[in-house]
Amino acid sequence: MKIFTIELSHTPLQARLSVDSSLVLRGNPWFLPYDGGWQASLFLAVRISRLGMNIAQKFAPRYYNAICLMAHPHECADAETHFEWTRDGALIKGNDMEQLPEDNVTVSVSVENNNGDNNAAPRTNVQSPVDIIATDFYKEINKAIEAISAYHTLKTGDLIALQINAEPLKLIENVDYKLSINNTHALTVKVR
Repeated sequence: MKIFTIELSHTPLQARLSVDSSLVLRGNPWFLPYDGGWQASLFLAVRISRLGMNIAQKFAPRYYNAICLMAHPHECADAETHFEWTRDGALIKGNDMEQLPEDNVTVSVSVENNNGDNNAAPRTNVQSPVDIIATDFYKEINKAIEAISAYHTLKTGDLIALQINAEPLKLIENVDYKLSINNTHALTVKVR
């Protein structure tokens, strides 16, 4: 499985390639490597459902059948390294949603404190829900599939992820971040 992540800040399109060993498997916690400022950028991804190369943009919707949320933990003062996207725990993947939303996609976040003191509020930045216009998202994904498939064979199970235009989550030890798409649970980031 290959994972292509596309950040919104890059023009023209720049896709970063990650490997499946960089994924934190569902339900497993993500461990803070050391104390310091860590945050997570959020991505909305599609799962490739069939083999293809040199896929034209108009045919790209035939090549994906599910979406999911992903998080990329990184340091706040991000001194980007060449290995940032391939290290263990570089990506946290959520549940696949087989039903592709046709209207707006609303991504919302809730926080749960897991340090035993339920009265203590976590010191984190939970933003209000982020609305993504589905047609715009699919148009960008279709462009990405066309560009990526010109150089790589896309295989069943590959992921193509677009960054969500939202403030990164500030990651705090012993806090669980529960993310949902259109009020359906999609991803839990357990920070330990």
